[in-house]
Amino acid sequence: MAELNLCLENLPFPWLIFNENREIVNSSFNYTEAEPCFKTLLKRKLPCLACPLITNKPVVHIIYWFKKQFLMHCLPSFWKSQKAVFAFLEEVTETNKIKHLKGALELAFLHLPFYLRLVNPQKREIVYENSKLQADFGNHIGKKCFSFWQQGPCINCVGMEAIIQKSPIIKTEKSGNRSWKIKAIPIMKEDGHFEVMEIIQDITFCEKLNQEVKEQNILLLEKLEEQAKKLAERKQVAALGEMAASLAHELKNPLGAITTAIKLLQKPDRKPEKQTFILNTVSLEVKRLNQMLNHFLAYARFKPPNRQEVSLPQIIDEVYQMIKNAPEFKPNIHFKFYIPSNLPKLRLDPEQWKQVFWNLYLNSLEFTQEGKISTKIWTDKKHVFIEIMDTGSGIAPQDLPKIFKPFFSKRSQGSGLGLAVVKRIVESHQGQISVLSQSYQGTVFTIKIPIQRQ
Repeated sequence: MAELNLCLENLPFPWLIFNENREIVNSSFNYTEAEPCFKTLLKRKLPCLACPLITNKPVVHIIYWFKKQFLMHCLPSFWKSQKAVFAFLEEVTETNKIKHLKGALELAFLHLPFYLRLVNPQKREIVYENSKLQADFGNHIGKKCFSFWQQGPCINCVGMEAIIQKSPIIKTEKSGNRSWKIKAIPIMKEDGHFEVMEIIQDITFCEKLNQEVKEQNILLLEKLEEQAKKLAERKQVAALGEMAASLAHELKNPLGAITTAIKLLQKPDRKPEKQTFILNTVSLEVKRLNQMLNHFLAYARFKPPNRQEVSLPQIIDEVYQMIKNAPEFKPNIHFKFYIPSNLPKLRLDPEQWKQVFWNLYLNSLEFTQEGKISTKIWTDKKHVFIEIMDTGSGIAPQDLPKIFKPFFSKRSQGSGLGLAVVKRIVESHQGQISVLSQSYQGTVFTIKIPIQRQ
């Protein structure tokens, strides 16, 4: 111990030893001189004072004492106790402070839990590697930076990109069966040139896990689609059963009228004009039956859309020309069209959409005695919106939830399938249809369909 004291007394720098309670147990100056230094350390509440006691690794910190800057080197000590710290102070200037800080950073880099290296981007050479990178992959200092991944230079150098943008860049690289995540950080040196610090992480396990999750998601989606398809088939069978029951009920009225008319025709004393009236009634009821059956078959045997690139204004114009020649057309109702000239062509089934506009226009004509029926179209970046508005008698609030259900109709000659067919066609084009209406205030149908380009 005497030899140790003699050695300490001849050290060319100030020093002190303190224990785990932060009590000074020895120093190169008297206690009154050491006290201001230690109080300064305590005042700054530097947690480093306990670090050597725990890690047994050197710790370096800059402290200020009497307006001077010192480096405080804290080392493990066996002075009187294994839980003691030997600290010596070294006065530093601004220049060698940077040098010492760089040394401290290098010491820290050596023990980082991930891979780190410094690269000279001009020469594309590795100038520094931390110990973990060298321990796992050997020493690459002086070698080309891209040799870690491939034989030749990288097409898009992450380091050069970081320097150009003057901000950190993150990139992934493949090397054999391994995946790497690289974060490149540009660092300006004292001479104005740049080096690039690269933090490298092995993300092979994460990539593999992500791939497994994707595969599981695909399998899950396939199962869900299969279940949804089965559920849709069950719903369709149930709906067809409900429709068949409704159709049988609806057929009773015209069949009853035809049966009555035939019985009346069998009587011998009928006048010719009465017979003509009865025959016309039979003809109208047969026509009504035929229309109902056709609508039922169209709904039950619905086919997926045969999409083509078509002009929506052209479809509307063709339907309008047919409506003008239909028996239901009313000359005192004016049709108005507000369609932009730059409307894009859409991928639709033209025949199905003619049916949509035909059914909606007939519905509006039925409940509009005078006024107008307007068609307005507008777009956003992803959708086309179609609005058909009339000034008719409107729809009662209690009937609004039912109008798209099969066989619900308020029209005297309606089959109750027109709006149900409209809804089905719109939804088969991944669209939506909604309705706003009040009694005696008109009705507005709004259709939203996505813009699908080839």
